[in-house]
Amino acid sequence: MKTAERYLDLACKKIPVLKRAITEHGDCPLSDYLKNFVLKARPSYQQQDDFLDVMQQYVTPLMGESAAWQAVCDLGACPVILTANHLGVEYFSQSLQSSLLFSLNSAAANSSATTVPVFSFGNIPLNNLTYPRGVLLYHVMSAELNHMPVKLPIFPDRLKRQITGITDAFNHDMIQRAEARLDKMVRDKQISHTLADTMRDIFQKDYCSDSVIYLPDYAHQSAVLNRRIWKRLFSEGISSPELIYFEIEKIVSLLLEYDLPNPKSLVRHVMFDPDIRERVIENLDGLSGCWTRKELAQRLNTESSVNIRRHSPKNHGTLFFWGVDDSGRKIPFSLESDKRNHLVLKGRDDRGKIWKLGFTPRALVQKLQEKQLIPSLFTCFLTLSFARGLICIGGYFQGEYLPAMQRGVVTALQKTSDCHDIAHLVAQIPTDCYLSGMLGIMSRTDDNHLIPAGAAEIIAGGGISGEDIEQMLLLTVREAHIAGLFETLPDVIPRNSRETSWKKALAADCSKLLKEKIVVKKIEN
Repeated sequence: MKTAERYLDLACKKIPVLKRAITEHGDCPLSDYLKNFVLKARPSYQQQDDFLDVMQQYVTPLMGESAAWQAVCDLGACPVILTANHLGVEYFSQSLQSSLLFSLNSAAANSSATTVPVFSFGNIPLNNLTYPRGVLLYHVMSAELNHMPVKLPIFPDRLKRQITGITDAFNHDMIQRAEARLDKMVRDKQISHTLADTMRDIFQKDYCSDSVIYLPDYAHQSAVLNRRIWKRLFSEGISSPELIYFEIEKIVSLLLEYDLPNPKSLVRHVMFDPDIRERVIENLDGLSGCWTRKELAQRLNTESSVNIRRHSPKNHGTLFFWGVDDSGRKIPFSLESDKRNHLVLKGRDDRGKIWKLGFTPRALVQKLQEKQLIPSLFTCFLTLSFARGLICIGGYFQGEYLPAMQRGVVTALQKTSDCHDIAHLVAQIPTDCYLSGMLGIMSRTDDNHLIPAGAAEIIAGGGISGEDIEQMLLLTVREAHIAGLFETLPDVIPRNSRETSWKKALAADCSKLLKEKIVVKKIEN
């Protein structure tokens, strides 16, 4: 068995959603698989009108009235959104190519949609795996293959743990320092002159454009940059759909200004009906993407900053919302009663400081507006998917936790006599839609191995042609997952358990298994 096939089998054993996709659709061409994601609107408990209004308000200042109107029309007709990505300029190949494959579902189903709605999560640190702190470059010299991708930082090291969604805008000085590092990478023979020239052009024409550099924060810069870089991905003469890039927490925060004061909203039922709330908290305790009450309680009772970090947010989640501390880092919350028997969100930051917030609709709206609260993963899906019926296409972890969240909420609602109809509507929302872990484009190294292609590699390799799109759609689901193993395996095998040269071995296997099948971009040295 080849290394690539062995790794794919291992990934299937560790990730049930991936195994299901390979078992049920492995031999299907992507053109057939993508048709699963062109879905019609389902009845939902709350209407989508306010969501579409918020969308238009959010998009218009960034991308203009025409793009905003088209996005609203497309989502009104087909309420399907991609939720597999993290906030930041997209260089992580799996995220970028998930967006690319998602955009091809229109072509696969002959849909009339002209926009690609990508909803990214911003409550991640800048040094997240997808590296919103800067740029990921995959096409390295052969000697550097096992260190691929190399990181080109834009934001300084002192900000690496800051929440991406509240990070200030980058400036000219940061870009100049990144360009200097780029020159050093060429001198050190890490990357080619061609790839460096491509990035310099992107830095100078896109990052330093007045329409980007003077935006108020990195979230806005990311939205505009992703749209600009997206257009660069396609060869001249290719009509590409319009990428509309959103930060999901900002959209949800605006919707919560409607939902929290509304006693009939699903959010009010789940958060402020004591019986439903307790059932939901109990049903989802310990579930990925939600909260682990025991760990949250231990963190609250721990004063040492060293011990606090052992109970880090990634291990125990938070209850409904994240707090934001003075350094722009996340605070996980528990829900407790104070001395007057009033409910409060209570959490301890990484330095040991206790934070408290009254758990009332008015207090929550105020703190959301002040950017001192961020909706949790659960609250985002509660607001968009379960309440308004949006169909969320996600990664392989979402394919596990989102159906589990849905079951937890439905079960809690079913035990309340006047919520049976709501439970029925929530239960009808598709939640197991998976589109991630796959690549349709790779780049060829100087020793003829195949490695992932991110944005810089696709652009440096001449962009995506009409023939490339046709070739991608013929690729099977299994083949696309083999190409994606470079970024799936770190989710499966701990760093200290991986073979030293696993990337080089996988690159060699990909060349044998996928040549003449996958789109390959050649980048000159």
